[in-house]
Amino acid sequence: MSHPVADLRSRLEADGLVTAIFTGGIYASQAGGAGGGVHPINPTDTPDAYTVDGDSQVRLLDPCILLTVQSENPVGAGGCGRQIIVRVEGYQRDGYSSIRDGFARVRQLLHKTQGTFTGVDASVGYYIEYLDTPFQNLTDASLVTGAEKRPACFEAARYVVITEYE
Repeated sequence: MSHPVADLRSRLEADGLVTAIFTGGIYASQAGGAGGGVHPINPTDTPDAYTVDGDSQVRLLDPCILLTVQSENPVGAGGCGRQIIVRVEGYQRDGYSSIRDGFARVRQLLHKTQGTFTGVDASVGYYIEYLDTPFQNLTDASLVTGAEKRPACFEAARYVVITEYE
């Protein structure tokens, strides 16, 4: 059984413009953010999110996306469908321009679209719609970058996913 987040990640990875903007990669975590004090984007688990500076040998964070499940609740008759709030989190070393350019493209690809994922017994359809961008102009102290160990620049958008009955 898969999850709609896995399908969303595949859809974003298949788009050349998204991958050109988010050169550090597209990652997914159904755990809902940093677990056990370790951020899901880190040099050990996601080495492709970093470029090593040739002079200083310091790892520098490249623009990247992390898809996380913020909440997941049953809906419909008997709770057979699900309403899932997916956070699309964008990170970069300095500034917000890549995140914002990338988020515009992500919204073009995902807003008011449909897809499928593998459910318990068969393919299950879903509908996704942009909800909001409540997290803007932030830094994430759990994700540091560069020799200065500065917090990474961070923004997040939210999408609502409604699945069919499984």
